[in-house]
Amino acid sequence: MLELSMAFLNIDVMMIDPLNPRFVGQNRNRTQQEILSYTLGLLPTRELMNSMMQGLQWVNRIVVRKIDELPEGYLASIPDSEGFEYIVVEGNTRLACLKSETMRARYDDGSGIVIPVLIAEKRDMNSDDFENEIRIIQARANVMIVKQWEDIPKFRHIYNMYQSEKRLHPSDSFSAIVERIKNTTGGKSSEVRTAIDRCMIVDKIAEESEQLEDKYWPFVEAFESNRDTRASIGINENHEFVFDSDNEDYQRELLNRIPAIIKDAYDHLPNGKQFRDKYKEIVRKNNGDVEQITADLEDIMNPNSDNSWVPNQNNPTTEQKWEDDLRSALLAIQNYPNVAVWARNHLDLITSIRDTADRQIRIIGSDE
Repeated sequence: MLELSMAFLNIDVMMIDPLNPRFVGQNRNRTQQEILSYTLGLLPTRELMNSMMQGLQWVNRIVVRKIDELPEGYLASIPDSEGFEYIVVEGNTRLACLKSETMRARYDDGSGIVIPVLIAEKRDMNSDDFENEIRIIQARANVMIVKQWEDIPKFRHIYNMYQSEKRLHPSDSFSAIVERIKNTTGGKSSEVRTAIDRCMIVDKIAEESEQLEDKYWPFVEAFESNRDTRASIGINENHEFVFDSDNEDYQRELLNRIPAIIKDAYDHLPNGKQFRDKYKEIVRKNNGDVEQITADLEDIMNPNSDNSWVPNQNNPTTEQKWEDDLRSALLAIQNYPNVAVWARNHLDLITSIRDTADRQIRIIGSDE
């Protein structure tokens, strides 16, 4: 197991990690000063800095690793690592705040700012196990619980964990790996499955056709939503791409057409949920016949066709209305600015929301 040793370090021997998965590649090839300027300009960073200006509390310490223990090739992707001894694993935004002129003026007494940290020690671990533990630290701190990542970096991070687990435990079932990742991150099995399926499908689409733009990712839900929709593009019961010998050509053709299909649906539908419902409707109507599924999709894309992307329903059902309301409520809670100076003013209200949700879960019954 990876060990975390406590230490006190000057912030100037630590560097922000430009390749941290939460940054989604946006800081790749940027210098430390460029990353600092970019990060300090973000609203969440400014809110965090306002909180830190009230006083530094290290209940959750910044986690770092030694630069000379980075994976081969990783250091070559960082433009200005000279002079640093450690790189951040968890706590990049907090380190950026500490390196700002505002924080230095407040806390630097002339000898630099020294803070308590946790150092991730590799010691006798092999590289694959160590890197997997690093991803777990980032997942525990960020992906599901403490901070809300954007969907794509969150999905990618979980998918990277899944791929590591597959390499380390190739005989384990999909369900066993999902359960392990769920327990590691503190998330839900459904969230882990979604992340794995979404990234796997997006990567397969890129391999068979072209890379999807980020804005189209929500529409990929249509192909992962149930066993039949997954089977239509060649995903088996163990959530792996294994093409049916009788349908391989049709499944590959459908995968090749997905970018065009999604782009057309994106132009005609308000969100990916309606596309999901329409695709499920098409798959169900055709009993999984991939050739006919593709033909129906092509017919809808034909501007002269009488068919449309809108699912066959005059009005949304009561269940759909409740789902929309619950998703809106969830989004509001996820995006709540918990580092804002006034955040505690709503603590009673948020507690009431939690208690009400717990009561409903007890009544309905949870599958987790």
